[in-house]
Amino acid sequence: MTSLLMAVLGFCALSFCVFLACRWAFRAGREEEKAQNERGKNEHIEKALLHRDRLRRDADYARRLRARFTRK
Repeated sequence: MTSLLMAVLGFCALSFCVFLACRWAFRAGREEEKAQNERGKNEHIEKALLHRDRLRRDADYARRLRARFTRK
């Protein structure tokens, strides 16, 4: 009877260790995914800002050209 109890307790301990390892791996993967999403958001914002700056430069250039070639 005691050997059966020891076997059951050993199995439970091993199962608990496997559960903890799987939970740790899952959480680590989720943290990496969050970090990757954050980097993606930052890249998207940077691209949008660069695009906005390019549009502003183009508008300024067009404004200067119009001012240069229109009659005063």
